[in-house]
Amino acid sequence: MSVRASAVISSSGICRAISRNDFRNVTNAGGARTMRGYCSSKNKNSEVDYSEECMCQAAAGTALPDESPTSTHDYLPNFKDKSLPLKLWALCFYLWTYAVAMPLFVVMAALQPFVLILDKHRRTAQHFQVILLASQQALNKMKATKCIRKLLKDLQLLADVEEEEVNQEPFAPTEDATAYYDLRSELGASRRSPLESSAYFGTDTTTTLSESYASTLKADHLSSLQEALHDEVERHVQELGHNRVLVAALEAEIEVFRHEKEEQHNQDNALIQRLEAELKQLEQQAQIGLATLKSRQRQIELDLPEMEQQLNSLKEVLHDLDVSEPLYAELLAVPKAKRSVKAHIQVLAYEKMKKYREEMETLRKERDTSRESLTRQNDEVERMQREVQRVTAAAVMEKRETEKEMSAIAARNERLEVELKEVLVKVEVLSAKGAIYDEVKDKLDQAEISIVNADNQRAMMTATLQVVTDEKRRLLEVVKDKDHCLDLLSMDKIYLTREVKAHQDQVKKLEQELQQQQEKLRALKNTRQELYNRVLTDNRDSLAAHEQRLQAELARLQEHTNRDIETIRKEASEAAAEKVKTYRELRDAALAEAETLKAIQTENKSNYDELLTKFQELQRVSGAKEIEARSGIKLRDFEIEQLRVAQNEIRCALNQKSIENEALAEKVKVLTEKYYKRELETERSASLLQNELEITRRNLAHYETQALHQHNPRNISSTPKLMFNIQQMNFQWLNNLLRGGFIGGKTTYEIKPECILT
Repeated sequence: MSVRASAVISSSGICRAISRNDFRNVTNAGGARTMRGYCSSKNKNSEVDYSEECMCQAAAGTALPDESPTSTHDYLPNFKDKSLPLKLWALCFYLWTYAVAMPLFVVMAALQPFVLILDKHRRTAQHFQVILLASQQALNKMKATKCIRKLLKDLQLLADVEEEEVNQEPFAPTEDATAYYDLRSELGASRRSPLESSAYFGTDTTTTLSESYASTLKADHLSSLQEALHDEVERHVQELGHNRVLVAALEAEIEVFRHEKEEQHNQDNALIQRLEAELKQLEQQAQIGLATLKSRQRQIELDLPEMEQQLNSLKEVLHDLDVSEPLYAELLAVPKAKRSVKAHIQVLAYEKMKKYREEMETLRKERDTSRESLTRQNDEVERMQREVQRVTAAAVMEKRETEKEMSAIAARNERLEVELKEVLVKVEVLSAKGAIYDEVKDKLDQAEISIVNADNQRAMMTATLQVVTDEKRRLLEVVKDKDHCLDLLSMDKIYLTREVKAHQDQVKKLEQELQQQQEKLRALKNTRQELYNRVLTDNRDSLAAHEQRLQAELARLQEHTNRDIETIRKEASEAAAEKVKTYRELRDAALAEAETLKAIQTENKSNYDELLTKFQELQRVSGAKEIEARSGIKLRDFEIEQLRVAQNEIRCALNQKSIENEALAEKVKVLTEKYYKRELETERSASLLQNELEITRRNLAHYETQALHQHNPRNISSTPKLMFNIQQMNFQWLNNLLRGGFIGGKTTYEIKPECILT
């Protein structure tokens, strides 16, 4: 396969080889033939030498960042004469790297630690939220235990009063005592609830024997109730100890997290100071590099005449180059020491063209892979959107279920309030009967028993009402947590859509740049053909006209390079502004989240104060009621002495009442079984709700980690030797700019693989 290399490409390859110091023994005596490339634009009067432009592009593209020459002769051709365009292109390249690329990379590397710090603060805020929820649950349990203790104290006082009354009774005959103790054992086996006892004594109001019997059983019933209450007190005391241990552990954990947060804050400050010092050092190094560049520019200006003579000698050598595979093989067979300048240049031109073809293939493959990765990312984003929709639908369903449960609890509260009102009405009726019929002893006993039972029932109803209110508050907290999760998911969705739009815009820009490069490549091919035709026709032009065209071309190249530098600076500043904007948005979001957490904490404190005031008011009310009950007991003490006479008559009816008690005991068993079943159902539902809450929290954490892994920008660092990392999608334009070769009609720069830090 024969390859015919044009004058432009071959000259660019020669200049690249010379800039790398592949050979140094080239003299001005290269032969009588000279190669002069002339090109005419649409205006026939202006003629431009494109071979010299391509030579300058190639020389600028091979100035590697790790070769740090000590003088101009280390990175320029080793000829006595050096051309002005070559010097200008090398100077422009170094100016661009030190003035534009390095500040951009330094800014991006300095902003990276702040993103990590924001992520850590968000995770600590979430952990503190979990600790606050656990502490609120512990406080609710402690409040319930306090209420139970108060109730137990009241019942203990009543039991002491009743025991004193029983101890003051006269001793009964032996037969009656044995019957009494047998009946007491039977009553101990079948413990009756306060509601059932009140219902039983309310139905049997007609018989005087049952009413008098109820007054004698009061002491025995209170003793059995006291034993059950002692067991309940022990169980609640154990729960209280466990809750205190849990609260102490939570406080210790909060202190540990506080110390960790302070240490992290100190580390962040030290890191910021270190980064500022590094930034100052980099600025100083950039200033030193600019000073060295200025000195080199002065040296290059001094060497201008020599470079012009060198250009003339190269034109004589590079007049016409035809390279094919057989010729390439013949030239390789000749040793390097015996080759002529033209033969050496033909070999280098063939090798460089081969390399350019390989680079074109690699670029096409990279373009295809980037498109495939973009499609995969789009599919991943769509999948995440579907997942977010599914999670929102599940949250809506859970919210509806909680609303239904809240409505059921509200209906239950209303029903309990109605029952409480009915019980209060019954108590008032019975008290009125006791006031009206003080003469009738039997009815007075029944009224006292009904009052005691009603008080017990009211206490039970208040306890159940407190439990229901606690459950209602807990469900409201669960609903708040669900709403917070929905807000976080919506914010993540907005962030993902924004990132998808940014990636789509970048892909469109890259495609437009590719089209522009292809159009420029076509235009350059046309100009190359015109140049070749013009070279064949215009060999007889004078040297003075050539010098004028050279000066005009030099001015045009300077303007072109200045425009390119300005565009590159603008693009770099825009990219840095976008990155800074995204980091500021993330910081504002984290601060807003911290403020919401502080507001929630203040609300919890205010709720705790309100509940404490309500508890104190309930204590005062219960104390007043206790005083009233004691005064009523003192008034009825003398009536109890009269009732002791009827004790013998009541003992005769014990046998009949024992049979009735057995029937009632079966009812009590059935009701207790129902109570246990309902308690198990409530515990099971609570455990299910807790499991669902944990599952949703885990899913949320998983989504956040996925979003961070997909959209967290990689670390881009820059060193004085230009060691930086280039992402495949976000910095494709920078990769095309920094890779070597003649692609799309633009000059791109090559960077060695060891200079790229991945």
